[in-house]
Amino acid sequence: MNNGIANVDDKNMGQPASQPPVASSGANRKAAKPQNNAESAQLPALVEFAYSISAVLVISISLLVAFISFINGSNLIDLVVRTAITILVTGTLFMLISWQISSDALKASLKDLEEQKEKEDKERAEQEKEEMERQDREREVMEREERERVANEFAGAAGPVKNSNDSQDFQDFE
Repeated sequence: MNNGIANVDDKNMGQPASQPPVASSGANRKAAKPQNNAESAQLPALVEFAYSISAVLVISISLLVAFISFINGSNLIDLVVRTAITILVTGTLFMLISWQISSDALKASLKDLEEQKEKEDKERAEQEKEEMERQDREREVMEREERERVANEFAGAAGPVKNSNDSQDFQDFE
């Protein structure tokens, strides 16, 4: 059944399918923009790898200590204390290693950003210099054209200048 609107889509609020839906509030428009918050940021691969390996090793070593303590017949309190101390020590050790890796990665990223900013500033300064030179050339051309125009107007207003030598030279050729 055709009711006069071609290709009507319910989720497009009754508008033809070829047109985008009309946003009903400002909140919908804000949601369409890409988010630049902590959720959309990604860690560098090396840092992510260090965190993942740290977590896996802490859990693996803790389970290994608990298993060995259980096999050797330790009572429950000894097993819990040994496992807790293992988690505390290995967690602290891997936290320090991960912190060092993250710190170095951050320093390298900041250095790259500073170099990029310096490069952009240098390019911007060169562009501004070129623009100023271009404007100076344009101004010089306009001034020269203005001087020529004024000189032509002045020469035209004064009439042709008659030089007595010119008339004699012209008569000599005839």
